[in-house]
Amino acid sequence: MKEYSKELTTGLLLAFIISGAAFWFFRYEPNATLKIALTILIAVIGIFAWIKSVITRKRDLKKGSPVEDEFTKLTKIHAGSQAFLYSIYLWFAIFIFHTSFTNQEEMLGIGILGMAAIYGGCLLYYRSKGGFSEN
Repeated sequence: MKEYSKELTTGLLLAFIISGAAFWFFRYEPNATLKIALTILIAVIGIFAWIKSVITRKRDLKKGSPVEDEFTKLTKIHAGSQAFLYSIYLWFAIFIFHTSFTNQEEMLGIGILGMAAIYGGCLLYYRSKGGFSEN
C-alpha cells in the first residue's frame, strides 16, 4: 500500500480539483458550454495520464526496477534550478512591463503559467539532451 500512496494522493487531489471546477461551472455559469467542455476534456486527459502512470509504476515494481533512477533525479534537480533562474528573469520582465497588463490577475496568471512552461521546457531539454555533469 505504501508504494501506491503517492498515486492515490495524486488521484484524489486531481478528482477533488476537477469536481470543484465542474461544480463551480455548473453552479455559477450553466450556459458556458465551452468552459464545461474544456473542464471535462481536461478531466479525461488527467485521469488517463494518472491511470497510465499507476500502471507503469506497478509494472516497474513487479519487474524489480527502481521507481526513479539517478538520471531522473539529476534531471529534475537541474531542470528545477535552471527553471528557477529563468523564472526570475520572467518575473523581472513582467514587472518591467506591468503597465501593459489590463489587471493584476492576468499578470499573475501569465507569471505562474510561464514558470510552469519554463520548468516543463527545461525538463524536456534535460531529458532529451542530458547536458549536465554529475558534479
